[in-house]
Amino acid sequence: MVAPMQLAAPSAWAWTRAGRVWLTTLGRAGLGRAMPAWLGAAIVGGAVFGGNGLAPRDVAALAAGAPRLIAVVACGWLVLLTPAARAIVGAPGLDLLRSLPGAPGLEAAARVATALAIHAPWAAVAIAARGATGALTWLGLAIASLAIALAMARWVRAPRRPRWTGAVAALVGVHARAIVRRRGGSVLFAAGLAVLGGALGAAMVESAAVAALPSATLVAAVAAVAVACGLVAVGTAVVEDELRLRAWVAAAATSRGAVAGARTLVLVIAGALLGAVVAAAAIAIAAPPAAHAAAIAAVPIVVGGGVGLAMTAVARRAIAAPHPGQTLAGGAGGVALASVIAIGMLSLLGVAAVVLVGGALAVGGRAR
Repeated sequence: MVAPMQLAAPSAWAWTRAGRVWLTTLGRAGLGRAMPAWLGAAIVGGAVFGGNGLAPRDVAALAAGAPRLIAVVACGWLVLLTPAARAIVGAPGLDLLRSLPGAPGLEAAARVATALAIHAPWAAVAIAARGATGALTWLGLAIASLAIALAMARWVRAPRRPRWTGAVAALVGVHARAIVRRRGGSVLFAAGLAVLGGALGAAMVESAAVAALPSATLVAAVAAVAVACGLVAVGTAVVEDELRLRAWVAAAATSRGAVAGARTLVLVIAGALLGAVVAAAAIAIAAPPAAHAAAIAAVPIVVGGGVGLAMTAVARRAIAAPHPGQTLAGGAGGVALASVIAIGMLSLLGVAAVVLVGGALAVGGRAR
């Protein structure tokens, strides 16, 4: 009788190799989505910490004296990195790796290691400022981002038959569905950027100690940049939809005005919503008096809508461009720069100029 063949246990080299494969698979997915957030953090960090800016000891003082600021910034950073955490949970090739020995333990370890890696910029500042306490916040953010990503991965959206009345409503609904389903991670990135923008605006308001309207214009200038950058993702989804639906729109004899009107509505509403996020974050941190809070709540929303109007013209130009994404990104930079210059030079008149010029650009795009 032949004894059954005994399979040898995996060697240490095999476990090391398997762990490296898990880290490579999850790391490539997570870090690839974290790079844009790191780039934005580098730009903001260069402005905040560079030159005569904040030092780590100043961050420690802020953490002790302004816990709301740190809490809102942490929430914004968490939202900003949520797309990267979702990429870790849903990285390509996981089904194959899960069929190998020791997969549950290796996957859990690789997830935690990669989550810590995508939050490395936070760790650099937090540990330099607070030492062991900062390290604990780093670990907490990594675990929280994984928990959010796992919850989002398990959430199943129930299908619903749309009920749209009219061509404009139908196109707006199509754009909204595409933004949520295909660009959900980019929308989270935009929301996180808006929260960080609100935190920066609150810090500027507290340091300047000015009246209500000047406070609102400071937050509005920050909102213009955050909204313009966030609308790149929204504009990309809108442009992709218009290119894909061009034949269907023509077959349905939909007017060009309806197409342009839907594009304008989506970008203006998205811009106003991002402006509202900036305003809410700034008010939550600065806790200004009622008069200041009313102005800070209203002006960034108006600026967001004006930036959305201007981005309508950029999206119109991107449709005919060979590289729509690059056109949208370059146009957003121009819109942000022009808006900041106008608000910085003209204060509230600059806010009105952003809306009026944005409306003129949007109407000009529809006329063509």
